[in-house]
Amino acid sequence: MHTSVSQPRPRFRHFGYEHRTNGTVVITRACRIVAVVRGDAQVLRFLDELASADAQEVLARWVTRLARASL
Repeated sequence: MHTSVSQPRPRFRHFGYEHRTNGTVVITRACRIVAVVRGDAQVLRFLDELASADAQEVLARWVTRLARASL
């Protein structure tokens, strides 16, 4: 009888962000840039949403939103 050894699951890597002096917000995951929020209105909307909800969920949602917008 063969038993399988379960492989360790990859560790969840959290999102991060940096509000840069040029006005953009860079979203990262695992220390890599995954999205950039540009434009005063979008940056303000992003920062407002970030302040009022779970940061990890907001960052994930914005990465998905920005990826779809670039298609």
